[in-house]
Amino acid sequence: MNFSLRSNDGSCSTCLSRVLVLLVLWSLFSINVSAIANGQDAVETEAFAKAIKDLNDGSAKVRDAAASKLGQLRLNPKVSVLALTLALKDDDMRVRSSAAQSLGKFGGDAKFAAAFLIQAVEKINRRRDAVGDSVEAKAAYPAAQDVISDGFTFTSKETLFLSHCIDALGKIEADPDTVVPVLMHALKNDDEVVRAAAAFAMGNIGADAKDAITPLIAALRDESPAVRLRATTAFWNFGPVASSAVPALTKSLEDDSIMVRIRAAVALHKVAPEGPNEAAVQALIDTMGDHDWRFRKEATYAFTKIDPDKVTPDAVAALRDAQTDAHEQVRDIATLTLRQIGSLKTADDQSK
Repeated sequence: MNFSLRSNDGSCSTCLSRVLVLLVLWSLFSINVSAIANGQDAVETEAFAKAIKDLNDGSAKVRDAAASKLGQLRLNPKVSVLALTLALKDDDMRVRSSAAQSLGKFGGDAKFAAAFLIQAVEKINRRRDAVGDSVEAKAAYPAAQDVISDGFTFTSKETLFLSHCIDALGKIEADPDTVVPVLMHALKNDDEVVRAAAAFAMGNIGADAKDAITPLIAALRDESPAVRLRATTAFWNFGPVASSAVPALTKSLEDDSIMVRIRAAVALHKVAPEGPNEAAVQALIDTMGDHDWRFRKEATYAFTKIDPDKVTPDAVAALRDAQTDAHEQVRDIATLTLRQIGSLKTADDQSK
């Protein structure tokens, strides 16, 4: 079997060391495959074995699919994480991107990969600082071409990889003191996709990323609606430690983006130490009257994210009105929300 691991590093000694690591990986795999078979479906076990093998295939398309498959299966974390960490050095940018994305799916089991993800991010930052951001510089760089993924148009394959590394850093439960400075730097990136990924990652870390609160507050004023949306949502996981964000989040209730306004209203109730935020509640009530049922649904659902004791009588009345909404999903969510906050009228109450 061919173990010639492909790498974007030309050093023979480095390649040799990676081959040795890959041999160890296969040893670990051989030892553990029977244990996997005992607790997993045979088809999944076979798919896992194939994905590990395909990471060394001569086709970048095959390696890319293998990296993605490991993230979908999430079997044998020790072997999968090691294999995906090695794939961060693949000579194809798409393979590296898929490896980073899959590492994030392993959560805390992928903590080992944090240093390698950070190394990848810092390498890109150094290259961009050296090359510059001119049109000519970007055109000269092989990775500078549009890539469409997850609904975003990335300015380069490199940006796709960078955003997936940053996203993973927010999910693998690595040391916040090490990860948060990297995310704060990413929040200043010229690309909105990278900034949005950084804000999202900070939200995943939550209160342990308290040093990021000030940069996140600044991100609420970002020119990109996607970044503002991720920043407002990030505050959901901070709690009262982010109470200093209340003025900025209150301002976000007037944002041009209706989704930012909805997320900001929920965030205000997450970071406020006590009591309902009247302005936030009113913003949700107003949105429940929007002509677009999707926004009415989002605003109605937002009340499920707020502590019941912070839902005002006016909000309860609006939710009861939503039970007669023209759209079934809005009606169902209104009933669910009222049940959750203990304000659902019984059939006897409604007949009075």
